[in-house]
Amino acid sequence: MPQTRKLSIDQALSLAKQAASQGNTTQASQLYQAILARKPHHPAAKKGLQKLQERLPGNRTSTSQTTGPSHDQLNSVVGLYHSGKLTEAEQACRKLLHVHPQSVIVLTILGVTLRRQGRLEEALLSYDKAIQLNPQYAEAYNNRGNTLQDLGRPEEALLSYDKAIQLNPQYAEAYNNRGNTLQDLGRPEEALL
Repeated sequence: MPQTRKLSIDQALSLAKQAASQGNTTQASQLYQAILARKPHHPAAKKGLQKLQERLPGNRTSTSQTTGPSHDQLNSVVGLYHSGKLTEAEQACRKLLHVHPQSVIVLTILGVTLRRQGRLEEALLSYDKAIQLNPQYAEAYNNRGNTLQDLGRPEEALLSYDKAIQLNPQYAEAYNNRGNTLQDLGRPEEALL
């Protein structure tokens, strides 16, 4: 994902809409949240984030899950993560998951937080649960691949990247991660395909 601090709000909004239309809900969510961090009442960012939450299948099984975590709650968790308060971000994710146990966005944020803490097996479980709840969630496969790479399991990582690309053929980050993994495996010719 591009560094949101270097983007104007209009650029970030455009990228968020593009990511959402391509099924990359985590990237879209992160962009919307970055906009809201800079301009908390930005109407298009609030509306975009709300639409993302409504589209997630895990958020449709009960009243609390239909609404999902609020923009402010997600913003708060992402803010903790970006400020390096990883323990607090993890606790906030777990608290949100207690109320919204099938929130794919929160599971993904939890996975990223756990990975950054070096708790790779736990991060993998978080992504696996997100995938179980939404098997069409390309971002979870990409994040899963990154974690498998960290665990020294590059062949499995390739399978995750391939699945992310299959689900979203426009997913540039997954292509990049796949290419880097092939490079690391000494198979640069495959990275060109």
